[in-house]
Amino acid sequence: MSSVVTSHCNVKTYALVLLALLILICISGDKITRNISQRELNTQLAELLGTINSDFLLNNARLASTLSNDVSITDLCRSNGHTDKIAASNLLKGAAEGSDAGIIFVMDSEGTVILSSAHRSGIDITGRNFSYRPYYKRAMEGRSAVYPAVSVIDDLRGLFFAHPVYSPRDSARPAGVVVVKQSLQHLDRKLNKLNFKSALISPDGVVFASNAVDMLYKTVYNISEKRRHQLKQSHQFADFPLEPSGIIIDKETMKIKGGAQCLSTGSLNLPGWSIIACSSYNYPFMYVSLACLITILATLWSFNWHSSIIKRRLAEAAELKARKQAQQFLDTAATILLAIDPQGKLILVNRYGCKFLGGIPKELIGLNWNEKFIPKDSSSNDCFSIENIQKKESGGFSSFSQEIITLKGEKKLISWHASIVKEEEEIVGVIASGIDISEKRRNAMELEKAKSNLEKSNKNLEAILNKTPFGVMTVGKDNLIKWVNNTTLEMTGVQDINEIIGKFHTDFLPMEPQSPCPLLNYVHNASTREQVLRKSDGSEIPILKTETALSLHDENVIVKTFIDITEEKHLASELQQSHKMEAVGQLAAGIAHEINTPVQFVGDNIKFLQGCGKDFKLLYENHLELLERADDGKLVEQSHIDRFRDDLKNSDMEYIINEIPPAIEQSIDGVKRIAQIVRAMKEFSHPGVSGISSANINNAIETTVTVTRNEWKYAAEMELDLDPDMPSIPCLPGELNQVILNMIINARDAISEMVGKNSGQKGSIRISTYHDDEFVTIKIKDSGAGIPVEVQQRIFDPFFTTKEVGRGSGQGLSISRNIIVVKHNGKISFESEQGKGTTFIIKLPRTRKDDGDEANNILQE
Repeated sequence: MSSVVTSHCNVKTYALVLLALLILICISGDKITRNISQRELNTQLAELLGTINSDFLLNNARLASTLSNDVSITDLCRSNGHTDKIAASNLLKGAAEGSDAGIIFVMDSEGTVILSSAHRSGIDITGRNFSYRPYYKRAMEGRSAVYPAVSVIDDLRGLFFAHPVYSPRDSARPAGVVVVKQSLQHLDRKLNKLNFKSALISPDGVVFASNAVDMLYKTVYNISEKRRHQLKQSHQFADFPLEPSGIIIDKETMKIKGGAQCLSTGSLNLPGWSIIACSSYNYPFMYVSLACLITILATLWSFNWHSSIIKRRLAEAAELKARKQAQQFLDTAATILLAIDPQGKLILVNRYGCKFLGGIPKELIGLNWNEKFIPKDSSSNDCFSIENIQKKESGGFSSFSQEIITLKGEKKLISWHASIVKEEEEIVGVIASGIDISEKRRNAMELEKAKSNLEKSNKNLEAILNKTPFGVMTVGKDNLIKWVNNTTLEMTGVQDINEIIGKFHTDFLPMEPQSPCPLLNYVHNASTREQVLRKSDGSEIPILKTETALSLHDENVIVKTFIDITEEKHLASELQQSHKMEAVGQLAAGIAHEINTPVQFVGDNIKFLQGCGKDFKLLYENHLELLERADDGKLVEQSHIDRFRDDLKNSDMEYIINEIPPAIEQSIDGVKRIAQIVRAMKEFSHPGVSGISSANINNAIETTVTVTRNEWKYAAEMELDLDPDMPSIPCLPGELNQVILNMIINARDAISEMVGKNSGQKGSIRISTYHDDEFVTIKIKDSGAGIPVEVQQRIFDPFFTTKEVGRGSGQGLSISRNIIVVKHNGKISFESEQGKGTTFIIKLPRTRKDDGDEANNILQE
């Protein structure tokens, strides 16, 4: 018995010793294994972090920053989208393709999308507002932002890289935001290459990306139910319930609570976001030893009793896990995925399909597809049946479009790719993926309608233009005529439009340059000027032509519109001549008064000289009588001598002798003054030359001042400061006389308004001239009341006047401007200050170019 006990004790001792050795080996082995596993985690995670931060986050952040500084993007945000979007659209398209971004879009300062690259799903997000997104708010504060979230457009995970856009005119507040959305496929591929479980964790502990599908959208931190509810409301992680993942990490120490796992963490260039990597070491030696003992004993004891149950449960668990993983993969797809059994009932639908059809899986599974989702008025060929799919099947699947109606009653057009599923040659159902193409169909229909409306509008526009009373002509970049209306045919005398189309526009508008056409480079706004139109018989008529540059069908053209102004030219000439004759008539009384003064003192001097002649005659007769007596030798009686002396005394000969020379001098001056006034009036009214001739501006000024002297001498003092070296210039002397006359009369009226018409006070009118290499300049300055600021822009308008009714026709300055600018290619401007006076400045070119060069210069300007 003792031997048995001893033997039993020895066995027990040996067993304890063996167990102690086994535990020691397990502890040492576990520690070594843990250290090795931890170093491997740290090494691989560090490499992953370096790659993601540099190649992924930094590159996309730089792309957003580069786009925000592009001129086309800043102009787009500054104008709030009301500008040419072609350059900016091409930029976004190229950037999206080059960076493999899911979408790149631009928001204005209110958070509304004003431009976007093409979305992979075909959905247009232009016009949508994302101001509630944190990345928008942070960018509008002037900071760049990276925001991970599930897209509200296609339910796909992505990183939104946002950068503020500043306007060059206002750097205080961003004018918009550039957003680059990059999918997480790049990050998923990196995580899937790791040999251990890894995940991208949000600041709240939500798993946003992982190589373990069962951890996605689950939490690893302990968070309150209130915070969990707030996260759901933010839609940052879509509609997932954010359930616990089974791994609990202490956020402060970053250690796993419970269990035996190695944990390595690293921070990204995303505030608060991190990547974790963990692997289980579970004291493998000890657990293996114990598991082996327990397993052997349990297996030996219960193998016969539980083997079938274990196998069945393991199979069920594997099947359940596979289904969950398959469902999770299906739920990440941004297309409708569903399966239908041979009877037409739904047996599988993914999350996107549930959202699209308007129900949850419990409501949809088991419904008959054809009865519930196909409109009643659809034909049998539109049904989702195995027979129809087999008819359309090609290459293993069939593609077709089908109109459905959702549970909410919305009609949608779906493009399907369907395939029959077989199991051991038996059809078990149909699996299909679908994309909503309702928007594309509506867009196509609207495009066709727009094309039809455009064609109709073009026909109506052409009919309207053919009925307009003015000519219309379009000219291409090659200077060839593209189209003319019927009025142009009538004006040119051409019967067939084909005789004009394709010809050079200079064949009918000879004053324009032929090649290259400067209008395509210089004309941005409509410009109007006078020109001539050459008819088919070679004759020419004056026209008033307006032209502007347009882009029609991606081609730059010039649209020229013109009207025949032959009658208007005659009327304008008559009006100008009438205005001139009116001015001459108004001057007639003053000129008569100016002539009357010298005539009066010339007449008085002649009467004086007539009286002096009688006295000289009497003295002459007495003198002859004395000479005759002396010649005859007769004595001169004293009475004769006394009478001679009396006559001499009575005639006041000393006074007569002293006054005759001044009287003659005054008479000569008076006659000269009369001749000067008559000559000035003749030159003013009849210049003698109707065309352009060489003339001295100083002479024209002096002539006009002389003619108008009676008009201004009671109101102002005239001061002339004329350039003594003034050269002659080519001009229309009679026309310039009228301009100077208008200016002097206006100056007189302004001074009278200032000082009072009968106050006796006088102002001043100063006319000065000078010249340079290019222009001859005339300045006419008055000390009048000045021109009110509110009417300064209208003073050259025809029939506009600030004078009371009956005093002004409103034509003086309008005619003056036409004479200076149009007829002389000169310039006229003014400087005025109320209460201090006005100065008109006239510049006339010293040389005159021929009509062809002049027309060319006008077009180039």
